[in-house]
Amino acid sequence: MRAPQFMFVAIAAAVAIAVLGRIAVKYSFNVNEGWNAYWAAAAWRGEELYPPPESLKLNTYLPLWFYVTGALGGVTGDNIAAGRIIASAALLLNAAPIFLIVREMTGLRRDGVTAAAAFLAMSGLFYGEYAAADDPQWAANLLTTVALLVTIRATRGGRSPNPYYVIVPLLLVAGLLKYNVVAAPASIAIFLLLFRRADLPIFILLSVIALIVAGAGLFMLFGTGVFSSLLFHRQYDVNVALTQAADHLTSYGLLLCLVPYLATKTDPAGRLIFLYSLASLAQGFILSGGFDVDVNVFFDFAIACSIALGLLQNSVAELVHADPFRPRAAFALIAWLAITVTPVMLAFGRGWSEAREIAEATIESQQQVDIDYIKAAPGEVICQNLALCYWAGKKFRVDLNNLKILTSAKPQAESEFVASLQGCAYPLIQLNDDWDDLDEGPFTAGILDALNAHYAEVWSSAGASYWMPQSQCRARG
Repeated sequence: MRAPQFMFVAIAAAVAIAVLGRIAVKYSFNVNEGWNAYWAAAAWRGEELYPPPESLKLNTYLPLWFYVTGALGGVTGDNIAAGRIIASAALLLNAAPIFLIVREMTGLRRDGVTAAAAFLAMSGLFYGEYAAADDPQWAANLLTTVALLVTIRATRGGRSPNPYYVIVPLLLVAGLLKYNVVAAPASIAIFLLLFRRADLPIFILLSVIALIVAGAGLFMLFGTGVFSSLLFHRQYDVNVALTQAADHLTSYGLLLCLVPYLATKTDPAGRLIFLYSLASLAQGFILSGGFDVDVNVFFDFAIACSIALGLLQNSVAELVHADPFRPRAAFALIAWLAITVTPVMLAFGRGWSEAREIAEATIESQQQVDIDYIKAAPGEVICQNLALCYWAGKKFRVDLNNLKILTSAKPQAESEFVASLQGCAYPLIQLNDDWDDLDEGPFTAGILDALNAHYAEVWSSAGASYWMPQSQCRARG
């Protein structure tokens, strides 16, 4: 019975060490880090956070993360390190409400420890790229998990007479950090509709008031630009949603059996977690169809699965304790081991690769060569990996990460960028390995043609290539 718990605790300890090891390393583990750091700097300098598409920059996040990380960045001197500190703390602290939720439901600390450790293990094995990354996703999920904890305690006769005065602000702040954390509020609303209808009006009323106040505040601070940026047209493909969701959920393996297990729960808290698991699956699938949407939309499902593991451990332990020699108990124990061990074994290779990358970067960052090269370059530099330009002290000129989104909705933006390439406007361009991939890379076919016609690769490092204007382009410029 305890073997999976020991396994999860060991992996969780390794994840915690890796998270702490990443914080101060000048090596970008996630493409969003430099992007977030630049917007944090813009927030605290009073610069425009939601510029028009003509600027060739697109900010699709709400502003709270930028102000929080920018404030700490003023102390640390590095917005990326600041974001990593907050994201790391959020990731590790997320284990606490998961522990409390399971202990509240089973009454046993043992089950809570398994759930909390399983969550940290899954975050490292399935989402290692986001562990300690300067990204608001885990911070937002921490608040929604706490909101679930408050809701569960209220359903079990908790002391708070008006829990929604706590739940709604938690969900609102989470949304201001990252707006894609809709699984928790959706599952709470559906739960109230089905099982606590008397509480539903106050939840809806407070939610509407919170949204109106937040919307008014955003309008007063940023005008209509914040809404046009958040609602900026993004290509959507159902086939992509199906493919990405299927590919990602394959890594969960037998953990998917936890969803039908949760369906057997008849207590209020169990029903809420079952609804949360369904809502998190729906959220991951629906959002996966958006262009350039990553697997972080499945974070909620990892939280739901970790809670379910704690509950399943309790159910199997009770069955085995009742009569350890019955075939039913033996089958339950075998199933428990298969559900917990198999996905870890399948994902272990990827987790080991992440750990090795962290260790190598901690000892000697390969990207330091890139940073020095960019820093020595005169004039503007356009970086696909914005963390390199940020650490090199270069200004944020073109948002290559969102360039395809911009050009698909605003063809004029593509024409302007092509014209800039033709006019040798950028003395140096840094590109990642996927620069010429029409599906996954940053460029359209027209931009690729202009790049190849007017620029040439002058140097490459371990993970980047550098392009300068060709001689005839420089002469013409």
